[in-house]
Amino acid sequence: MASTVSEVRLSNSTANTMTNTRFHNLSTRISPPGIVSRFIGPLEGSVHAIWAQLVDFENWNRWMPGVEAVERQDAGVAGRGSILLVREKLTQLECRIAHWDPAKRLDLVFTTRSKRIGYSITVIGTDDTPHTEVRLEMEFEFNGLGSWLGFFRTSLEKRRASRLLECFALHMQFHST
Repeated sequence: MASTVSEVRLSNSTANTMTNTRFHNLSTRISPPGIVSRFIGPLEGSVHAIWAQLVDFENWNRWMPGVEAVERQDAGVAGRGSILLVREKLTQLECRIAHWDPAKRLDLVFTTRSKRIGYSITVIGTDDTPHTEVRLEMEFEFNGLGSWLGFFRTSLEKRRASRLLECFALHMQFHST
């Protein structure tokens, strides 16, 4: 199915302080407006094995393209509200866990000065089957001057979403239990 791109401009009251924000939406399957949706699977491994790799934050650099290191910025058990500092070659991003449903769904919000990206990763399968599917839904917004380059940044984020799942699938080939 061909990808579609649409653009929605928010009013100042909706966007609060982000007066020049554009939301860019992509989809390759039928999905709610505003969501990039990518699927990968079936992957070898149980739901719990897939989940364990997704939430092994300190080892994201083994499979997440561009990530050099990840550090938890809070103490205690990881979960909703936990903060991660994700270091890439030239930047670092703050990542907050917005939703945590063990072995089912993990929502992350990455923030920089010029963009905010939300990932919702859903693990689809049961413990009765050796194969699992992973769905990545992604929303992103560009702020300030970067919003004017929306088409190019949209293409980049679309490729990044696909590559993220491809790299995770490859990682799981060697780390499934």
